[in-house]
Amino acid sequence: MMQNNLNGLLRVLKETIKHYKFQCLIVLLLIFVSAFCNTYGSVFLQTLIDDYITPLTQSADPNYGGLAKAILFLEIYSLKSFANSFCERFFCFLNCLILFNTLSHPLKL
Repeated sequence: MMQNNLNGLLRVLKETIKHYKFQCLIVLLLIFVSAFCNTYGSVFLQTLIDDYITPLTQSADPNYGGLAKAILFLEIYSLKSFANSFCERFFCFLNCLILFNTLSHPLKL
């Protein structure tokens, strides 16, 4: 039973990719952009804490210049967050478009 479901899914994917190569490529690209933005956010917060905030708490005379630059960079990251949100919405739109077109034109399997 599981093998039949897997074979059916693979057939549908092959037909979908055959007819919608460009849309599938865009969806795949947006998945990678979204994964990069999410990973980058985690790494950026770790760097911010380890390199800027922790040394400032241990310093007798703290210099906030580096932290100010990091906060400015955080504003640039917020633009990446906006782009990530756009990518997710565009990803959903493309999936719906592919699904609608696939259902409107039944596959000849």
